[in-house]
Amino acid sequence: RESSGLRRELEYAEYKLDILRESEMSLISAELALRAAVDDVIEKINAAIASVDDEALAVALDQGRQLELSDHKDEHIRTLMYQAEELLPRLQDCRAKLHLAVEVVNEALLLDALSVQNMCGYGESPGMVGHAVVQKARQLYAWTRCLGDEARIAVETLELDPVHEVVSGCEEISLDLPQVPILKQFLALPKDEQLLKQRDAAVRLQNYRRAVRLAIEERNIFFAANNGENYTLQHFPKLKSPEDYSKRFGMHWAKYKNKMLSHYNPTFGKIHTSLTVLDPAETKQATILFKNIFGIMGDKFYASENVDGLLADLLTQCLHNPVLRDEIFCQLCKQLTDNPNAESFERGWNLMSLLLATFCPSKEMETYLECFLRHCGKTDCVEILHKTLLGGNVVEIPPLHVLSGLRTPGRTSLWFDSRREHITLTSDMWGGIERPDQEVTNWKAIKFDPNELRHTLSNRNLFTIDEDQYIPVYAPSAVSKFPPPPPRVDEVAPPLPNKPKPPPPPPKPRSQVPEKPLTY
Repeated sequence: RESSGLRRELEYAEYKLDILRESEMSLISAELALRAAVDDVIEKINAAIASVDDEALAVALDQGRQLELSDHKDEHIRTLMYQAEELLPRLQDCRAKLHLAVEVVNEALLLDALSVQNMCGYGESPGMVGHAVVQKARQLYAWTRCLGDEARIAVETLELDPVHEVVSGCEEISLDLPQVPILKQFLALPKDEQLLKQRDAAVRLQNYRRAVRLAIEERNIFFAANNGENYTLQHFPKLKSPEDYSKRFGMHWAKYKNKMLSHYNPTFGKIHTSLTVLDPAETKQATILFKNIFGIMGDKFYASENVDGLLADLLTQCLHNPVLRDEIFCQLCKQLTDNPNAESFERGWNLMSLLLATFCPSKEMETYLECFLRHCGKTDCVEILHKTLLGGNVVEIPPLHVLSGLRTPGRTSLWFDSRREHITLTSDMWGGIERPDQEVTNWKAIKFDPNELRHTLSNRNLFTIDEDQYIPVYAPSAVSKFPPPPPRVDEVAPPLPNKPKPPPPPPKPRSQVPEKPLTY
């Protein structure tokens, strides 16, 4: 009986021992499984950080939170979890900003998205998540930057080909720039109004040669659209009627009426009255100046006057008395019409060039005079006219030796380098090839430049150019830029008890030695 009792106790002990062994094995298995799960999550987190994959990182972090790795006893694991928690919202923000910037196509949004991407390394290398959208954002940034710069210049220059290129480029990539409506409005204008706006733009940019060419092109359209007969000299409003001009000594003379605007024979002396409506004193002065035209053209010789003196006198009086200018232009046009003397004809056109280079006709006569010059085929005189219209009248006539050097029969291409009322135009401005204010830029050939992006970010205090900082901070081999994680609760040391402050030391007894007086 005792042996059977001992046997049962032994069997019961063996049973308890088996239960303990199974429990211990279960604990060991659970510990091993937990370690394997932690190692797996750590590996996934490291892989997600290395590939800068926000989706994989989010999944791995969820698994890490379930395993409570943020409170793990291993400091390295807690640090890794803390870094991953800091990185995930940045990657998600970077992804969202990149997709928004690519969809909207805005330079500021693209720059902001690329600055965030530049710091976190999202989609940096081929094969990474988001690499395609990063490449697209970079290319769009290069294009928007180029088109933005070109649009700002195009609004100022209004060069036609660059304007077309900017507008078509913005439409192609759906880029909304504030300058595009202005450029489209410019393109919708009639050709002559476009030329006037281009001329004004060229003047603002001090490209005076282009301004003169554009002004002449606008006048080409004007005279082609309007009947040239409407702007012949006989339709000039200030011109006297043939009946008024032919009246002399109370009679109307047919020879004056029929040849009012034709060459006047110098053998008959000066003209009896002015061609335009003037006051009596100005009419008398105009008939006297007609003798100067005779002498300069060689139709008549004056022993008391040389030709250079006659020319200087004519230019001076017209410069100081604007009323006489239209009259003198009309008189010269009269002498150039049906002139039988070839030498006089050549000298007359040289005089016309000198007059045009000195002062402008009135606003009323400007179109009629240019119509006369164009009808005669004098393109050089037309160019001189528009140069003077741009620069203004000369402040003072050139010296006699300059006038003498320019006074050559048939010479119509000349200019004074004298100071003018509006803009001083010098002869060297018209040499060589005309300079365009803006050339067409092939914006599609522009490639993304990371150095330019870093320089832009540095100028805007968004990123400091530093080779160490430019390394993706979340790469496994890079030095961590995160602050250390907060310590565990059980690692926080308890606060020290407040110690009572020691009593202040007693004051020292004052010395009985008398103080010495201060000396300076």
